[in-house]
Amino acid sequence: MVYIPFDIILFEILIRLNGRSIDQYKCVCGQWNEGLSSWPFMSLHVNYIEEYLVRYYSCLLLTFIFKLLVSTLLILT
Repeated sequence: MVYIPFDIILFEILIRLNGRSIDQYKCVCGQWNEGLSSWPFMSLHVNYIEEYLVRYYSCLLLTFIFKLLVSTLLILT
């Protein structure tokens, strides 16, 4: 079995979860509760979610604009 350090689990894997899942993982043990409730983790989690949302909504906006341009060009031709 491969050992993965808790810091890697905490700061590389768990920051990608949604808030409800993080609350559930706080019940695993005291170390997880302490780590998931810490300011550094919460700060990294919020930053990751903000970056994800910006990328996601930017892609949606670009897709909408592209479809609008294509439909406009089809109507004009």
